[in-house]
Amino acid sequence: MIEKNIKLYKVKEGKEQTLTDWGNTLMNERKDEAIATLKEEQCLREFLTMFTIDNSSYIAIIMQGDNILPSTNKEINQTHKKIIRECTDGEITLRTLYDIRVD
Repeated sequence: MIEKNIKLYKVKEGKEQTLTDWGNTLMNERKDEAIATLKEEQCLREFLTMFTIDNSSYIAIIMQGDNILPSTNKEINQTHKKIIRECTDGEITLRTLYDIRVD
């Protein structure tokens, strides 16, 4: 069964570019390292999307995998967590109302 982990954060004012730059780094210079780390965590996919509501920016981080393991202590994970902490006002609690899957 595919497991999903979804986290939502409000972005601090002026930090959108920092998050955009980090996303570009992960998709380019550090992509191989990011993929290797996701494999170790048994994560098949991770993506981050940014959106705006009432002039405030938010990000959603979505991870999918068969059995997602806790993140490793690799430098890339430490950097990722640091950037998320520095650029957001903390995690917003989400509640799943339904999750329907066609097998």
